[in-house]
Amino acid sequence: MFNIGMLLSCLPVIAVGILIIGYGMRRFAALKRLEVVGVTVLGNVLEMQTARNADGTSATVTAVRFRTQTGALKQAVVRTFASVRIGTQIPVIYDPAAPELAEVLPLRPGVFCASIVGLGVSFLGTAVFMLGLFAGFIPMIPHA
Repeated sequence: MFNIGMLLSCLPVIAVGILIIGYGMRRFAALKRLEVVGVTVLGNVLEMQTARNADGTSATVTAVRFRTQTGALKQAVVRTFASVRIGTQIPVIYDPAAPELAEVLPLRPGVFCASIVGLGVSFLGTAVFMLGLFAGFIPMIPHA
């Protein structure tokens, strides 16, 4: 009962799962690197914006201005998961080689990675379930 069409219908779900896991691992490596080479300074919150994503969820980004070790004034757009007021100072960590790619502390790369990889694994689990249905390993409930 198993045919190639059934397998091909699962490939997009498998691909999405692998891409999400890859993104999570790459982001984890970047945050761990930032923990090692990053410089921590205080930054001033300039503005906060909430944008609606294509899937209907919203994301809050914050514009932060800070001074580097060399005294240069830089501005970065960062994601914050806490409510901060405009004009307050928050801890920022930046890579001296690319200060515009700053992040707000605490970084928590492990928590981020676990949540993203968990999402990717759920896609892969869905694909395995679909394959099990198509191959007949998981019985389908007949419609009345």
